[in-house]
Amino acid sequence: INDNGFAVTIAAPCNRDPVAIDHPVPGGERDIISSFTIDRDNSELPDLLSMLPEWIVINDTLSINPDGPAAEDNIVYGNSRIIADIDIEVPFEFRMTNLQFSDTTENFLKGDDEDSPLDMADEVNIHLWVDNGFPLGGEVSISLLDTLSSEILAVVTTGDILSAAMVDSEGRVISSTENTRVIKFDKDFLLAAKEAHSVIFTFTLNTTGGGDRDVRIYSDYTLSFKAGVSVSGQITLN
Repeated sequence: INDNGFAVTIAAPCNRDPVAIDHPVPGGERDIISSFTIDRDNSELPDLLSMLPEWIVINDTLSINPDGPAAEDNIVYGNSRIIADIDIEVPFEFRMTNLQFSDTTENFLKGDDEDSPLDMADEVNIHLWVDNGFPLGGEVSISLLDTLSSEILAVVTTGDILSAAMVDSEGRVISSTENTRVIKFDKDFLLAAKEAHSVIFTFTLNTTGGGDRDVRIYSDYTLSFKAGVSVSGQITLN
């Protein structure tokens, strides 16, 4: 159904050449597993599916002895059967180099009262451990903005908090990449955080190899991470 409420059917025949599948031979193993692949190299599949189909209809014909009578008779038993299954893989290929986008939020680091926890801290560290199974890595910069003067009061750049996973020649991940990073917010940053009105997050992303090759995204990729916070400073008890 499209946006106008009309049902739309798009026909995209594969025009695949006939395929010979493995079969049992008399007196041998009766259960034979055979498979074949339909892709852009051996059929007329479209190069790009801009809208994934809701239904895929398969019409096929099975022929016995398509090349004429065989030297041996075919044998069909009472429990002979053909069981078919299909597995569809639609990889997403892309590459990127220093792709940046930003997001601005209110300053969540500044407390609502005068007694802010930042007053007692000399340094705040965020410890990250990431096991990245995606062919995508990058860094984040955190900027403190005074909206009245449009001045950037302080900036912290995380470095590569995500290191892109390794891929094979086809762009599929073959091994995840483990990375440990400490993001440090020093005293000057914490003091600026008390004055800033907004926090700007700028993300810079690259695919494996710095964007010099196509990579693919599959549903079995995983991303695991752990995070911890350490604070150093002086605590005054009254």
